[in-house]
Amino acid sequence: MSELRAMVEESVVRLFDDQVDREFLTDAEEAGFAKDLWNTVLELGIDRVLVNEDNGGMQGTWRDAYPVVRASGEYAVPLPIPEAIVAHWLMEQAALPLREGIPGVLPQTLDAAAGLNEITAE
Repeated sequence: MSELRAMVEESVVRLFDDQVDREFLTDAEEAGFAKDLWNTVLELGIDRVLVNEDNGGMQGTWRDAYPVVRASGEYAVPLPIPEAIVAHWLMEQAALPLREGIPGVLPQTLDAAAGLNEITAE
């Protein structure tokens, strides 16, 4: 196991173990998007594990990203973390600028503060 993979695995397991419990999942289901946890994921750079260091990433491999995907499923984290990892990787592979927020195929980036209900077509 690489040093990066061990660090990533330890970080996500500790984060999810501390924050994601039955009460958190119930609150997230009732309140919607888990903004605080998402912001922590962004601060830790978990969403950019596959991105080059020049773009603010960890320059990891798919094996380094695996513990994030596994833990996201194991803890039933209600956030698009695996999707963000893949989206950032794809954007970098296509030489597109990485955007802040929740990456996706919509014409604009979603803002976690705005939530998913405020998407408008351009």
